[in-house]
Amino acid sequence: MHGAILRSTVVVAVTSLVATTAAQFDVQVNVGADGLDIAGDAANESMLVMDPRDPNVMAVGWRNFTDRVRSNREAGYAFTRDGGWTWTYPGIITHFPARYHPAMVSDPVLAAFADGGLLYASLVWSQWSTEQAVFLSRSSDQGRTWTDPTAVLEADNAEVLDKPWVVVTGDGIVYVSYTLGIYSPWHVYIQRSIDRGRTFTPRFRVSEQPGEHASMPAVGPDGTLYVLTLCTVPYDSGIRIRVAPDAGDLCWPPRFGEAVEFRRAAIIGGRGECAVGLHVPAITVDSGDGPYRGSAYAAYVRRSRLEANDIAVVRSHDRGATWDVTRRVNDRAMPWQRDCFIPTIDVAPDGRVDVAWYDRRDDPDGLRAAIYHTYSIDGGETWQPNVRLTRSFDPTRGYPEASHKIGEYIGIVSTNDELRLVYTASYGGEQNLYCAVHKPYLGDLNGDRIVDFADLQPFVLAARDPASHALAYPMVDVQKRGDLNRDGRVDMADVEQFVDRVMVR
Repeated sequence: MHGAILRSTVVVAVTSLVATTAAQFDVQVNVGADGLDIAGDAANESMLVMDPRDPNVMAVGWRNFTDRVRSNREAGYAFTRDGGWTWTYPGIITHFPARYHPAMVSDPVLAAFADGGLLYASLVWSQWSTEQAVFLSRSSDQGRTWTDPTAVLEADNAEVLDKPWVVVTGDGIVYVSYTLGIYSPWHVYIQRSIDRGRTFTPRFRVSEQPGEHASMPAVGPDGTLYVLTLCTVPYDSGIRIRVAPDAGDLCWPPRFGEAVEFRRAAIIGGRGECAVGLHVPAITVDSGDGPYRGSAYAAYVRRSRLEANDIAVVRSHDRGATWDVTRRVNDRAMPWQRDCFIPTIDVAPDGRVDVAWYDRRDDPDGLRAAIYHTYSIDGGETWQPNVRLTRSFDPTRGYPEASHKIGEYIGIVSTNDELRLVYTASYGGEQNLYCAVHKPYLGDLNGDRIVDFADLQPFVLAARDPASHALAYPMVDVQKRGDLNRDGRVDMADVEQFVDRVMVR
């Protein structure tokens, strides 16, 4: 394949974490051939995807800036074969048609087929003309190389494209949504492919009223199609969710029901200098075999009545026929003092719903942010105490001169044992990408998938009498859930660390 500029293979060193963070490791993804940071560059708007056949194989796409001062934007990509411990950054996707040169690339999104094939969607325009398009590249070697990009849609000269998103069903159907308009009003459109993204149906307008933006499609295990949008009309902001239950029958266009709307969604910015573009909402569907299979969950930034922003989740357990009340999942005590932004959401095969976001609760000045996480094991009815996953950083530092923001979304993948995130941070004063891996059940020695003081007695038992623990809790993998200090054994040193962690919550 020849649709990329290649770099040398690199192995990335693990970044040390402060004791107050819960992620098991945190590594920089976009580094040079020597494994070190590339001075003067920037990276944001990352998307993470996993090979469904092998959880150790993942790929990342992002908006790459070779030079922070210049306005160039490129389609960066990297891959891992060890679950995110080390990354290879080969280069950027190139070979866009000549009329798009010099090509500006933004809004990268990745998706995976059941057989491990990957898609890379992006918005592309020419720096010197009005040409705009949504392009797709393909990878058949787990993200190592990518084909030359092909266009899904090329906009007319009078039209403006933005925010493409791609999703692949378990049967290999590809949906691409995007925003199209003449600056204002915006409308959301969708197209479908049944041949792995090589050809697409004509575009279909999803939104009835103008002003909807930042769409994200999701597909249930039975083929039900959901499209989430952000309504950007001033004084009437909210998220809207439309459902096409018959999309799995391959009818076109899909027959969407009436939109369900949740008000008070934040559109842009927040309290103080936020360094965020649009507050893009996120949606996911449980495709596992648990009791909540087929349930849909959407996360968005909600304006609180005291100016700061919260993270809210809505859910449906009946294929979108009804939606539950909004639930705030960030558990800070004083919501008027801190901001939350850029939520992401995914469901593990065992039904655990993961939500992560940027949060400023730890900074008295309300500027520095860190990634926080919570999860639900009962279909979104209750949520576990928030856990801080990463170090904090100043999101207003290090961003490109042509794009004063850290991006608008975070890459996420949930497995039964782990939560994987790829996010933007400026730890060293420059904007870079980092991969954090967190084990939500680490310390759960009684097998209830909740980490709390009820695990203390089983933990002590596992450390002192492993055979008795195995008889009492046969479903628990002690090595996976009990080796907190990663020394290869479960003992009282792990128990002490467990107590410290639970007391911090």
